[in-house]
Amino acid sequence: MKKLVVLGVVVLTLLTLLLSGCTKEVISSFCEKPYEIIGGTCCLDLDNDDICDEVNAADKDVNAAEIECETPQILVNDECCWDFNENGVCDDQETPTDCWESQILVNGECCFDFDNDGICDGVDTGTQDNGSITPGAPLYGTYTTADTQPRDIVWRTQPTDSTPYFTWINPMNDQGIKGYWAQIDNTGWQLVPPPPTNTRWDVETPLADGTHEFKVKPEYSTQMYGLTNSMYFEINTNLPDFVVADIKWDAPYSELSAEAGTLYYAPNLRAVIRNDGGSFKKSAQLGSQWLRSPTLFINGKESYVDSTKAVDELGAGEEIELTFKNNYLLKTYLGREPGNYEIKVVVNQNKYVEETNYENNEKTVTLTVS
Repeated sequence: MKKLVVLGVVVLTLLTLLLSGCTKEVISSFCEKPYEIIGGTCCLDLDNDDICDEVNAADKDVNAAEIECETPQILVNDECCWDFNENGVCDDQETPTDCWESQILVNGECCFDFDNDGICDGVDTGTQDNGSITPGAPLYGTYTTADTQPRDIVWRTQPTDSTPYFTWINPMNDQGIKGYWAQIDNTGWQLVPPPPTNTRWDVETPLADGTHEFKVKPEYSTQMYGLTNSMYFEINTNLPDFVVADIKWDAPYSELSAEAGTLYYAPNLRAVIRNDGGSFKKSAQLGSQWLRSPTLFINGKESYVDSTKAVDELGAGEEIELTFKNNYLLKTYLGREPGNYEIKVVVNQNKYVEETNYENNEKTVTLTVS
């Protein structure tokens, strides 16, 4: 009897082992990656904790198996991340060992070397003009498409403010932006704090009077910069003050026109413009900031007669005499009969140049034609 019992136990054990092996073989026959066998069950284990994800997902709103990432993203720990080099590792988590085509590895980081000289390309990618590597500078490449360039830079302060600030709008391609870099006059890129959403940069060190250039560019999580955008601006803490110091003319004269018996009167009108403020000089980059021709009014009507030239430069305390040209128009405006005419000259009428006082920009005199 004991022998029969022992024999039964052996047979039962053998059957259990046989069935178990068959079950594993059956399960393994249809359990393929990314599924795996855990505890005799074919299931997902995306977080690699040897526990079926449906167990871990009991307290989650979304099952990891339902997450879909857009190429070139990959799914890691239930989250999508960028994998532009398609090596199965999130780009912001990997330490470069194999660089992309046209890149080289310098100080543990990849940078572009399109000219194959063994030096990272370009001032904007972490090198100086002499090709030496700036310690700690990001050695990234640069996108060449316009949709990576910051838009609509605005200079928010007045020319008299030597510590200006600037704002801009994100580029069209703003996905994956880590932050922005900015600089003045190529003095070195500075990270715009706090990244990544801030689109304003304040100049901390006062700038000297003169023309300056502001630049800004985005940095992406793909170890790439976007295109640089820039603008010129003018700092002038000692503004000019333009004054119409005098209006001059020659003795009026009369002449006979082609129409017999018709008299015209045409004095040689001139305006003396003086600068009672700081020195003024036209900016080579800011073409609109130059002193336009003074405006001439005769009896309250604008004459549309220009002076012989506009003013590109006028130092502090200096003055310049400008002659109004086109005698034919002057003859017409001054009329065909003798009499008194109100002559008014206005300088900087449209305020193209900022100055300290606009109240002294005009002068009126009476010209008598006899």
